[in-house]
Amino acid sequence: MSNSANEIEKQLVNEAVEREIERIRFNWKIREANYVENMLEDESKYNESLRRDLRRRDNVSDIKINPDDDFVQQRQKERAKAFRHFRVSRRIKKAKLKYRFQYVTNKLLESTDMLESVHDLIGEAEQKLISQGFSKDKIETLRKNFNVDEGAEILNNIKESYDR
Repeated sequence: MSNSANEIEKQLVNEAVEREIERIRFNWKIREANYVENMLEDESKYNESLRRDLRRRDNVSDIKINPDDDFVQQRQKERAKAFRHFRVSRRIKKAKLKYRFQYVTNKLLESTDMLESVHDLIGEAEQKLISQGFSKDKIETLRKNFNVDEGAEILNNIKESYDR
């Protein structure tokens, strides 16, 4: 193949990888948002104040401002309404952040479990190769070429951060 064909092929591969990454990010955001909404809904079944706040999220104007009231009373009612809106929004935002963190943590734990099983499979494959007469030097070369030790180090760092 010529140089230009290689460049075009690399560019096509890069574009395909970028599209796949965008697709994964989009799906991640959708799943995360669904998880957060489901958890908010589930918690609101047991937590009356959160249920009330979620109802107020869309309609915070509980107090109607009467034009007959004097200016000071109107301002007090507006401030009270704004503060209630702020408090409700803050509670909902805090709950969403909690569930978003919970979602990411669960996904990370699933990934570490998967990495552990892959490392176990690699260990089994190495033992099988050694038993079939493969030299340890060749296995070590393969480990370096495929960054197996770096992956194990990352996995250990993740485990240590959860143990703290």
